[in-house]
Amino acid sequence: MVPEKNKPAVARPDIDSQDFKFVQLDKSIFDVKFQSKPTTFLKDAIKRFVGNKSSVVAGILIGILILMAIIVPIVDTSDIEHPYLAGKFLPPRWRGFENAGFFDGTIKYDDVVVDYVTDPETPRPANFDPAGVVGELDTFEDYVNNPHIYATGGSLILRTDKRNVNAEIYSPGVIINTLNEYEAQIVFNAYNEEVAVTPFYAVYVDVMYETEYVPLLIKDFSSDFGTVVIEEISTLIEDNKPGTVASFITAFQVRFRFELETIPEGDYPALFIDSFVARNVNNATDITFENLNFLEGNELLLRDKDADLMQYSWKIAGSGSKTLYRARIVRAKFKYNPYLIVYGDRSQVVGASELQKFIDAGLITYDFSVGVSSFQMLDDSSPVRGVISQRVLVGPGGVTAREVVAVVSQYRYLGLSEIPYYVFGTNHLGYDYFKILMSGLRTSLILGFFAALINVFNGMIWGSISGYFGGTIDLLMERFTEILGGVPWIIIMTLTILHLGNNFGVFLLALCLTGWIGTAAVTRSQFYRYKRREYVLASRTLGASDMRLIFRHILPNSIGPLVTGAVLIIPGVIFSEATISYLGLGLQGLASFGVALSEAQEYIGTSPYLIMSGAIIISILMISFNLFGNGLRDAFNPSLKGVQE
Repeated sequence: MVPEKNKPAVARPDIDSQDFKFVQLDKSIFDVKFQSKPTTFLKDAIKRFVGNKSSVVAGILIGILILMAIIVPIVDTSDIEHPYLAGKFLPPRWRGFENAGFFDGTIKYDDVVVDYVTDPETPRPANFDPAGVVGELDTFEDYVNNPHIYATGGSLILRTDKRNVNAEIYSPGVIINTLNEYEAQIVFNAYNEEVAVTPFYAVYVDVMYETEYVPLLIKDFSSDFGTVVIEEISTLIEDNKPGTVASFITAFQVRFRFELETIPEGDYPALFIDSFVARNVNNATDITFENLNFLEGNELLLRDKDADLMQYSWKIAGSGSKTLYRARIVRAKFKYNPYLIVYGDRSQVVGASELQKFIDAGLITYDFSVGVSSFQMLDDSSPVRGVISQRVLVGPGGVTAREVVAVVSQYRYLGLSEIPYYVFGTNHLGYDYFKILMSGLRTSLILGFFAALINVFNGMIWGSISGYFGGTIDLLMERFTEILGGVPWIIIMTLTILHLGNNFGVFLLALCLTGWIGTAAVTRSQFYRYKRREYVLASRTLGASDMRLIFRHILPNSIGPLVTGAVLIIPGVIFSEATISYLGLGLQGLASFGVALSEAQEYIGTSPYLIMSGAIIISILMISFNLFGNGLRDAFNPSLKGVQE
């Protein structure tokens, strides 16, 4: 039997011999050249960072804010050392946005009472300088049920408030001479017929005959409304004069009184009174009733709030109350530009010595001996734009002083070339809030950078030793950090500042006392993660020292999370400084971001743009530092070396 290995090969028709043809019969084998150039770790990290678009944008934003914090306080010439209270709380005004409807320095008001009292011919928003109103007022009518100095009309409501006592209201007392004839007219509003409970009322004239008022019934209880006329008042007084009163006495103190009948159950009744007018029929110029009469409910109830007119108010007798119903008031929508008030033209008194300075500077000419007509403006930069009047004041000892009432351009008077633009408006002291924030941001960023460097350095050293050596050393170091970290940072910072002061150095010290604990914890965890890796064991086998293993092999692989944490320390410091500023312990002697925000939060209801502008900046900082830190973490991660995406 022939062995298997010696059997002749059998040709197989299903296999093509060309499939097994040797392809390198006449070719030589050689190494292929690298397609890419060798690179360093730093170049590779930069390449990965640039590939992260969000981190690049965040880095650009951080760079812009840092440059602004450096440049703006130097370039911006706004004075933030001397308060200018006339310019406080000006809204943001941006160059180029004058007609945009926003960021143009104007404020829109939708519901402001219009003053028709000061000048009926030229109505204006109450408590607003008309010079600041931009455009026309968009007015609309409204009604109020509370007395208002700019309201008109309205009905006086007399209302009962007890089940067994009627409500009464009486006028101030006046002297009536029965040698003349008097009449009174009361208008009861038609609202009386529309209320749920029909009011029944009576009208009296109370006369002081001897020592007390004697009520004289004019109109008994009824529900007749409209105009009620009281005629022949003098005759009524004479006819009811007691016999004990001498016949020659003709002057009596009189008051008018209305009584509203109450009801035992249900809604209390209400009596609507529009006006009361009494007069001397024989003498049209008699002013006896001038302060007694009222033509509208609003005017009458305002007497209760005016110390000078309170004696002419109508009083409630016994129970009851008096209120107002449907006084007419005009409100308006308009746009207001406070910059025109603060920096525009307005009249003010200018003394002769100050006026002479402008004359000597060649800006104007003026001659006190000639008067107003001698004024001439020679240069457009002159703060004095015109003279309204002049006057001479004579003081003690015959000393005279001359002055003029002039139209003065306020921005020129302050030495400005134009009405200023404030990107973030002005604060409660009239300071440019944009410059305040940038100056404060510069201080806060410097504080943050120094705190980050110190805390990261201390935390890396502490965490490296604790994580690398482990055992008893790690146990003791961890217990120490737990004890120190258990004390709230706000307490440590507050006690440090209270005992050592709140300057820059003390604040930095307070931030660094416990600020390194977080970095130490991250470093320690990274060392536990990497110290047992093969490349570390291989280096140890080759005789690498502990310091080389720590700083050459383990720490570089832990740099990613540490970079992120270090970058986030900076906005964290700004937040901490802002928080401590709310307690009144902010930096003293230096502008800081936290102090600026702390001062602005008091005015969040009236000037929200202040706190919003600061919040926007700190939000951009926080987000940008976060994204920037994430990009650095990925860029410096050795495990991602050579990865393109």
